[in-house]
Amino acid sequence: MSGHEVSASIGGQDWLVAWSPPRDPPPGTPHGAEAICVIGDGVVLVSRDGRHWGLPAGRPEEHEGWVDTLRREVREEACAEVVSSRLLGFTRGVCVRGRQEGLVLVRSHWRAEVRVLRWEPRFEMTHRQVAEQAGVNVQTLRYYERRGLLPEPSRRESGYRVYGPEAVHTVRFIKRAQELGFGLRDAESLLALAAGGPESCDAARELADEKIAELDRRIADLLAMRDSLGRLAATCVKPRNERDCPLLQSIQEAADER
Repeated sequence: MSGHEVSASIGGQDWLVAWSPPRDPPPGTPHGAEAICVIGDGVVLVSRDGRHWGLPAGRPEEHEGWVDTLRREVREEACAEVVSSRLLGFTRGVCVRGRQEGLVLVRSHWRAEVRVLRWEPRFEMTHRQVAEQAGVNVQTLRYYERRGLLPEPSRRESGYRVYGPEAVHTVRFIKRAQELGFGLRDAESLLALAAGGPESCDAARELADEKIAELDRRIADLLAMRDSLGRLAATCVKPRNERDCPLLQSIQEAADER
């Protein structure tokens, strides 16, 4: 309801908050913009820790208008571009108890159609954000730290680990190496080689040749397994004692030797 004040406790302070319709903002200090960012049937949410989610929002920079703040915050927090927007209204908050008592803040609220851009973080990220952006879980990220594949990060006062964009690149490098069949020890070697000069190419090629030979051996084993299973499938209609499966026989023989 327009103009109706509700009580709210924010950051240990008591506020009276009221809603105002669009057009002219109510009196008070501009406090930025918040947006319901819509893409198709979905809504874009952002998070600092991967657990608590909300809408892109932020305070204005010097000489920024309401729309300017909206566009910048959506781009910086959600890596999205505002295609069109509609002002929904304003909230006006009056601090009635706390260190900011007497302060009056006004924030604009929008509905924005957006286009999601490639994730290109320009600011420091929390631990959980790095894990999500790189496509690994937090436990994996910490395991990489213990293995020395990632450096020990600094921490915020809140206790969150703080990484720069290079951490995402490193984790993605490791994941891609694993997709190519390299283990973590190999990935560590490849990271060291990637940081070197042209002379590292020979060492990288040698490591790749070793991996190719290993893959060839695995392919030969898989083809043999496929042939064995094919013979088993072809003889499954026969009585059990007439069926032929070298694979099962070899597994049984190996089990008997243990």
